[in-house]
Amino acid sequence: MSHIESPWTRLASRTARALLTRKGATYEEAVLALRSIGVRDTAKSLELRVQRGSLKFSSFLQLLCALQADLPPEFQRVVDETDNWENACQQLVLNLLTQNAISLDELARRLDGSGIHINLTQVQKGAFSLALLLQVAYVLPIRALDRYVDRSDIAKAASESMVTGTH
Repeated sequence: MSHIESPWTRLASRTARALLTRKGATYEEAVLALRSIGVRDTAKSLELRVQRGSLKFSSFLQLLCALQADLPPEFQRVVDETDNWENACQQLVLNLLTQNAISLDELARRLDGSGIHINLTQVQKGAFSLALLLQVAYVLPIRALDRYVDRSDIAKAASESMVTGTH
């Protein structure tokens, strides 16, 4: 699958790079930290995914844990209670939907109304990108993300993507 640059992928890239910068970690150091939690990656692969903004949310969650970032309590609870990263991502989205009393179909409808089309199967399996999570945060604010990305930057990415037609 080829990479398509969009305001969302640029925001995902900045969000991940900010985490690395805030934790003072190089890509090589991040890969070593990831190995300590059982995740195998290469510095070059990680760097390319971060720079392109194509990092999966599960990989971002792994980075948060490996770099010992302070996790929001709702993230920490799910990470502690689930058996793999995709299940944690899936559970985080399901919890968000439950908290807001909406279904996955309703979330898809809200995103569609903003010109954002999602693959429900990827979301159901927890195999979605950080960019998609940021898109979800546009239509359904995720307070736990506030420590990693500003709401104004999410709104700006949405506005830019509507103007350019790159969702």
